[in-house]
Amino acid sequence: IHWGIYAVNGIDESWSFYNEYLPYEEYMKQLDGFTAENYNPQAWAELIKESGAKYAVLTSKHHDGVALWDTKAGDLSVVKSTPAGRNLVGPFCKELRAKGLEVGLYFSLLDWSHPDYPNFTKTQKRYERDSISTRWENFVTFNKAQISEIMTEFKPDLVWCDGDWEQSAEAWHAPEIREMLINNNNNVIINSRLQGYGDYATPEQ
Repeated sequence: IHWGIYAVNGIDESWSFYNEYLPYEEYMKQLDGFTAENYNPQAWAELIKESGAKYAVLTSKHHDGVALWDTKAGDLSVVKSTPAGRNLVGPFCKELRAKGLEVGLYFSLLDWSHPDYPNFTKTQKRYERDSISTRWENFVTFNKAQISEIMTEFKPDLVWCDGDWEQSAEAWHAPEIREMLINNNNNVIINSRLQGYGDYATPEQ
């Protein structure tokens, strides 16, 4: 399930500003209109169960960096930055489990909004990663903190990483991330988008 502030104007999630179809500032104005007033995780879970699916995956954070939970690692979240003002991941997980369904959470490794992430849009970079290692390490610390929050608070059965293509496994600290995930849940399943440290392939295009 792709859901985030991009639902306000019904535009491409994250890619609309990355590909420069519209300015970043215009994309982020959607924060002001994101109320989640029609959010009904119980109805979602009922529909998913009725479909015959055994699990579902929600975008806890897409490439735009807007977290759908109350992250302590930064200020960019629907809790702190939108009228919704509440955690939207927790109720989703709770309702899935109430229906006997497994919980999956999507997490974008890259974050085009973070000031210490090198890439911004397809023509703009904040810096070259190899030249300013301190900024990159700051971002890695931030990333690990958010992943730890997700695993500790929501305990997903499946972690669906994305965005790994922009950096190497070494840069992401992929082995450490895998170890973090497994240490939190020994039975967790990890998709392939952790630069070779996942469990199953997710081909696209």
